[in-house]
Amino acid sequence: MSKFNICLSGPVGTGKTSALRTIPAAGRPLAVLATEPGIDAILAHDNALCHWSYIPPATEDWDVLTKNATLLNTMSNDQLQKMQGMNKQQYRQFLDVLGTCANFECDVCGKPFGPIDRLPPEWTFAIDGLSGLSKMSMDLVVGGKPIASQPDWGAAMNNLERFIGKCTADIRCNFVLISHLDRELDEITGGTKLMMSTLGRKLAPKLPRFFDEVVLCVRRGRTFYWSTTDNSADLKARRLPFGDELPPDFAPLLKGQIP
Repeated sequence: MSKFNICLSGPVGTGKTSALRTIPAAGRPLAVLATEPGIDAILAHDNALCHWSYIPPATEDWDVLTKNATLLNTMSNDQLQKMQGMNKQQYRQFLDVLGTCANFECDVCGKPFGPIDRLPPEWTFAIDGLSGLSKMSMDLVVGGKPIASQPDWGAAMNNLERFIGKCTADIRCNFVLISHLDRELDEITGGTKLMMSTLGRKLAPKLPRFFDEVVLCVRRGRTFYWSTTDNSADLKARRLPFGDELPPDFAPLLKGQIP
């Protein structure tokens, strides 16, 4: 079986990141690039099977927040949008992501594994998650600028789309993207659907085409499920069965790939 590209999407607390545990539990190595804190509380480092690198999005110092608040208070939205990007040299986290992808190094053991597109096929590379990547892509374009212009949005969206296309098309191993949800307009049906939370309204509907599986993560009481059939969400299933209460387990996808 060829590699799989899967997006796990869902609200906070629906077991998206926790599901990654089932990959090393199945005896397959996992590398995670985390953009949200707490990865070390969810995954157990294992020299053979589980490694991660954490890159948080930029946060503003108090003086930057004060400067932006002053600009918002004294300038029109039109004036703010025409400003050039501010302090962009302090918003290079997306470049750090690219550097980590070019040579993945574990935060815990410090072991380098080389470029993610050269990881062996039995590996899985995961990004947790899309919300952090989206902020980094916008920060790369505007820095600390308080309001982004339409061209700024377009540049940030194009940059992020190209990155996801690279991860899904060029790496040899399995790829997992973890995403929150937003309700967006479905321009084909005219209704709204739950889609991956990312930049703007145009990018989210484009992203499912990169993936074999787009899965909704659900919690009912204390039990976690994957759904591939929820009509309220923009979902996709090729290898996974259609169902509303699938176990949140990567083992069925990994089975039969590599002995």
